[in-house]
Amino acid sequence: MFVDTLPEAHAWRVRVAHVPLSLAALLGRLPCRLRLSAELPADAEAIPASITPLLKLASQGVFEPGEVRVGATCSLTVVREDGAGREGRRVVIDGVGLSIDARELVRRIVGELLDTALFTAALEGFAEGEARLATLRALTSEVLRAPDVDAAARVMISGIASGAGLGFHRVALFVSNPDRELAGLHGVGPADEAEAHRIWESLESEGSALTLPESRRMRVEDGFAALVRDTTLSADGPLVREALSATSPVVVTPDAALAALDPGPWVVLARVRFDGGAALLFADDRFGATTPPDEARRSALGLFVDTLSLARDNRALLSRVEALASTDPLTTLATRRAFDERLVEEIARATRDHAPLSLILIDLDHFKAINDRLGHAEGDAVLRSVGGVVLANVRGHDFAARIGGDELAVLLPGAALSEGLLVARRLAASARAAGIALSLGLGASPEHGAPKDLFTVADRHLYVAKAVGRAAIGYGATDVER
Repeated sequence: MFVDTLPEAHAWRVRVAHVPLSLAALLGRLPCRLRLSAELPADAEAIPASITPLLKLASQGVFEPGEVRVGATCSLTVVREDGAGREGRRVVIDGVGLSIDARELVRRIVGELLDTALFTAALEGFAEGEARLATLRALTSEVLRAPDVDAAARVMISGIASGAGLGFHRVALFVSNPDRELAGLHGVGPADEAEAHRIWESLESEGSALTLPESRRMRVEDGFAALVRDTTLSADGPLVREALSATSPVVVTPDAALAALDPGPWVVLARVRFDGGAALLFADDRFGATTPPDEARRSALGLFVDTLSLARDNRALLSRVEALASTDPLTTLATRRAFDERLVEEIARATRDHAPLSLILIDLDHFKAINDRLGHAEGDAVLRSVGGVVLANVRGHDFAARIGGDELAVLLPGAALSEGLLVARRLAASARAAGIALSLGLGASPEHGAPKDLFTVADRHLYVAKAVGRAAIGYGATDVER
């Protein structure tokens, strides 16, 4: 590196120079290589601040490094290379020209070295990159909002196929199984050329490109998706093994193992993180380009895959955290937190719609004695049994929760007193058949008052059931069934 050939004071000034991100991005996207040479003053403190960021970029390979030496004057020479090392335009800046800001210096260099066509190409590169980043942001947001990890995977491959994303004609995801195979999970894209043209003509007729929402037209029920689900790849296959061991997407010539997917002359394979293991992403342009994707498109695919994999990992982690926060691991009923949230929702709904709503509070009789006499393991077994009894005797839209150590609750939306009493009777009878005694308190609206008072009413009726000796249902100030 040329910096190492400079005196230490000069090299230090270059190493600590601040490089604005915009400069690195601009110079890195130019459609031609620029070679930088410089003569620096003997006094390192006299090096203009406009030069050091450019010298640092040259040391990082953004410029082709030319000769940088210490001399009597200070000047900067930048040459545009037009291919095969041939020199094109040249700009030399010295004296007052170096006293400007680094950004202004770069603007001057680019303006003098690039003609209109090259500048337009650079601008198009920025526009394409910005569009892809915008799509990546939208995709990441959708992955994080997906209701589950399977939906997140579908969003991921749809976005890669999206014209606003990377525009691959077909994208598929294969996931590993215990037999060292990769089974087709999801696919998006047309199954054949006729279907491809139908999709594109439809979109063109509406005057829009294939954007993220429109990409959902290529549903997982399409022919290609069925083809993917019927395909299994060996993890030991040479192309699959190459892709899974690579750190970035690879372009390969399809072999017999990929023939079932009816590939074109090339496909892109990329390793994807999936549920703690490896998965394989397949992408091609089956119905158009015969030329493999360039380095920029492959690099963008790697960025999409890595970012969306991370977003999907976060979605999966969030799903697990949500499940842990809302499900009691012992009884598999909802937690107190989830119950409190649902109670507020159901009270609001019943109040708004003037609809009936019932609540049953349940207490395991003599549960402390069970723990003291038989141990907590037996107590846990009883709780598990009660959880099973409750789940077996409530309706599909009812909501059951463990709200305390041996206290359970069942919300019955749309159930008046008579219906709530039927559910309570079923619960008590099923528990009795399992050798478990329960005390139950039932509150019902409108019979017992406003929905907002149901918990207080059900709790009061639970104490009525306990007062008569437990193993009873309380549903009024003096109304009790045993």
